[in-house]
Amino acid sequence: MEKHYYIYKITLLCGELKGHIYIGKHIWKSLENNYAGSGGALRQYYKKYGKIKDKTYNKEILLEVDNEWTLYRAEYDYILKYYGQPNCLNENYGTYIQTTDEAKSLINKSLEDVQLSWICNIFATSNNEYMGKCIILSRVSSDRQELDSQTLAIKNEAFKEGFTIDDMIIIEEKESAIKLSEEERNGLNRMKEAINNNADITHVFIYELSRLSRRQLVLFSIRDYLIQKNIQLVCCTPYFRMLENGKLSQTANLMFSIFASMAESEMELKKERFKRAKDRNKRTGKAIGRVLYGYATLEDKTIIIDEEKKDFVVDAFTLYATGHYSVWSLAKEMCDRYGSIGETRKHINQMLTHIIYDERYVGDNQYPQMISKELFDKCCKVRKTNKINNKLHLGDDALLKKIIFDKHTGKHLVFNGSLKSGNRYFTYKHKPMTSIKQEMIDREVWTLTMILHKAYIMDDGDVRKEMKKKLDTTVNKILNLKIKAKQAEDKIDKVEERLIFGSLSQEKADALIEQLQKDKQYNINESVRLEEEADNLKQMIDSKSVKELPDYDSFTTEEKIALVRQMIDRVDVERVDYYKVKAEIYTKVDGFVYTLLMHSYSEKVEMSSRPL
Repeated sequence: MEKHYYIYKITLLCGELKGHIYIGKHIWKSLENNYAGSGGALRQYYKKYGKIKDKTYNKEILLEVDNEWTLYRAEYDYILKYYGQPNCLNENYGTYIQTTDEAKSLINKSLEDVQLSWICNIFATSNNEYMGKCIILSRVSSDRQELDSQTLAIKNEAFKEGFTIDDMIIIEEKESAIKLSEEERNGLNRMKEAINNNADITHVFIYELSRLSRRQLVLFSIRDYLIQKNIQLVCCTPYFRMLENGKLSQTANLMFSIFASMAESEMELKKERFKRAKDRNKRTGKAIGRVLYGYATLEDKTIIIDEEKKDFVVDAFTLYATGHYSVWSLAKEMCDRYGSIGETRKHINQMLTHIIYDERYVGDNQYPQMISKELFDKCCKVRKTNKINNKLHLGDDALLKKIIFDKHTGKHLVFNGSLKSGNRYFTYKHKPMTSIKQEMIDREVWTLTMILHKAYIMDDGDVRKEMKKKLDTTVNKILNLKIKAKQAEDKIDKVEERLIFGSLSQEKADALIEQLQKDKQYNINESVRLEEEADNLKQMIDSKSVKELPDYDSFTTEEKIALVRQMIDRVDVERVDYYKVKAEIYTKVDGFVYTLLMHSYSEKVEMSSRPL
C-alpha cells in the first residue's frame, strides 16, 4: 500500500493557546486524515476544547517526501526553524535528534545525493543572495483536497528555487477559470494587488497554465503584465520558466501559446457537452438542479409529481383564480390550511409568488402537467386585475406614499386611517411612535413642490446640467445591474454544469442556485427601479423646453404624485414632543434640505432651509 511521508504544522484556534503552533511528522496511507499531533501540550488542549478541524485547530502540510529517513531529517530541520519561538509548542527537536550518531550518519549519507527542498527553506540565512518574495497561486473548481495537494506541489517547486516559507505569499481560490472574467477572478486580483504593493516579489508559481485561466485573452494579458513587471512565471506541469535573462523565452512562449489554446479548447468542449446534456435532460424529462415545488425526482433524475405537495400547489392556483386573494392574503390562507410547512408566512408568500407565475406547472417536455392551461390563464388575469386595483386602495391619494420615512430607523411610515372618521396619518408604530397628519404634510410638500417646479422650469442653467449628469450616472448603473444579472445567470449554468459532471453535490448546488437566483432577481428589480427614475429624469429634462407655467390647480392626484416624485427625493420625520413633528425634505433639483416644524394641534408650520 502506498504511504505518504509528510511534515505538518498545527495551529491552535481557541483559548489561551490561540495562535500557537506545533511541527511534527506523520506517515499514513493518504494526506487526508484526522491526525492532529501527539505532543503533551496538544493532548491537554484537545482534552479541553476538542479535536475539531478548522474550529479548534488548523492543519497545514508543509512538505511531503518519499521515504522515512528523509522524513526524520526534514522534521528536525523544520522544528529547528521554529523551536524557541514564544508560540512554538514543540518540546524537542524531533526523532532525528533522539537517534544514535550511527543512525544520524546513515540518514545524512542517504541524503547526500538528494536536493533537499527544505534545506533552502530552513537554512536560507546561510545564503547571502536574497531571493525576494514569491507568489504561490493555486486554484481549483471543486474539492478542498485537490487544492491542498496542488498547493503542496507548487510549494515544493518554490523550495527548489531557494525560497523559504516566510518568502511565500500563498493565494488559494476555489473559483471558475472560464465563467469569470479576469476582473472578477479573486485569485488574479489578489495576485496583482500583492505585486503592486510589494516590490520584493520576483516569482509567481503555478501548477499548470489552466489554473490561471482557460481563456486565451486572459492568459496573454497576465503574461504581458508579468513581463512588464519583470516577474518570473514558473509552471510545474509542464515545467517551463517564462523569462530567460530577463526576456521572454522562445521555448516558453511556444509552450505558453500551445497550452493556452488547449486549455480554452478543453473547456469549450466541456461546455458543449454540458449544453447537449442539458438539452437532452429537458427533452427526456430529467431534472437539472432543483425542481419546482410540488415535484420530485427518481433515481434516474426523471421528474414526477410529488403527491404529498401536489394539493398545496393546486389549491394555491385554484384559490388565487377566484380573485378574492392577493398573494399576501393567499399566504395567510395557505398557512391556515396547511400549517407553516416549515416556513414563515413571509417565505410562503415568496414561494407562492414563484408558483403562480410559473407556466411550467401546465406541463412541458420536462415537467408533467399539474394544472390546466385554463386555470393558469385565470390566475394571469387575476394578477393583472390586482395590479390595477392596487391603485384604488385607501391612501394612494397620499402624495408622499413610499417616500416618507422615520428619521431614526429609516423605516417607511405606513399610511393608515379611515374615510369615515377622516383621521388619516402616516405612522411608524414601533416605539418611539412617529405619526403625522397626511393632509398637513401633503399640503406643505405640495406647496414646496410647486415652488421648486416653477424655479426649475424657468432655469436653464446649472440645474439642467446636474439632471443630465444624474441621468448618465443612472443609465450606467442600469447597465451594470443588467450585466450582474446576466453574470448571475451564467453562474447558475456553471453550477448546473458542475452538478451534471458530478463535481458538486445536489445540496450544495441547490444552495448556490438559490443564492444566485436571489442575486439575479435583486439586480433585475434594481434595474427596473432605476429605469423608472431615468424616465422621470428624461421627462424633467424635456420639460425644460416648455416655458409656460402649468395650471397646478387642475392637476389630478396622479399628476400631483408624479410631480412630487420628480421634485422630492425623500422626507424624514421625527417627533419633537407630543404636539410637534419635524420633517426634513430632501429634493432632487437643488442642494438644500428644507425643514418643516409642524404643530399638530394648531396646525402652525415653520419652514427653514440649509445646504445639503
